[in-house]
Amino acid sequence: MNTSATHSVSKKTEDIPRDNREKRIIFWETVNIVFKTTGVISWFCILLLTVLEIKRYFNIDVIPGYNSAVDDVYNAVRAVIF
Repeated sequence: MNTSATHSVSKKTEDIPRDNREKRIIFWETVNIVFKTTGVISWFCILLLTVLEIKRYFNIDVIPGYNSAVDDVYNAVRAVIF
């Protein structure tokens, strides 16, 4: 009984040296990490802007009467956009 699996390997895969394949794998893993990190940072920014908008809309102050630098920048950018 023959237990070895048979499969066809494309000519492209056979021609690529092992080191080159490893470099490609490392490259795509790096691209994947950068893509995921960019996504996480984007979602964090969206969450931060949402929290600041809710804070402004409902007039919630952590320290009453004090506007932090983040509040000032957000309000300035919001005034320019709208």
